[in-house]
Amino acid sequence: MQIIIILIAKYLILVIPILLAYYVWTHDNKRLAMIESLMFLSVSVIAWVCSHFLKSIFKIPRPHIAIDSVSVSDSLYSFPSGHVTFFFAIATALYFYHRKLAYAVALFGLAVGLARVDIGYHYPIDIVGGMVLGIVVGYAGHKVYKKLAKSNL
Repeated sequence: MQIIIILIAKYLILVIPILLAYYVWTHDNKRLAMIESLMFLSVSVIAWVCSHFLKSIFKIPRPHIAIDSVSVSDSLYSFPSGHVTFFFAIATALYFYHRKLAYAVALFGLAVGLARVDIGYHYPIDIVGGMVLGIVVGYAGHKVYKKLAKSNL
């Protein structure tokens, strides 16, 4: 069971390209779907950068580092979860275009977050912080995209 949790924690993020390909594949306007998918990815990258910026400000050590003083993860700091931020930014931006897919992405993000808590990479508050940051960045990205799209019409 632990191996499944580790796989979810580390590799479920790889499902995002598959879900975005599904979004494009099922969309009536493929060109528009590609542009929207680029917006989803841009929002998620911005959210990821914001989460790493906040990690450098808060400098909260990961649980396994606080306990063992041994680092086995990418970063020494835990708050907010970059993985969860990434998933929730995409889910929030996607919500305005394909709600069922957005719910699936959010569910995957929650699964990744819980798995990362279980393996000692995060505290629960890191997951909540990642969710909030992802939602804020995803919503802001959607609003900016809509403004840009409106000005180019």
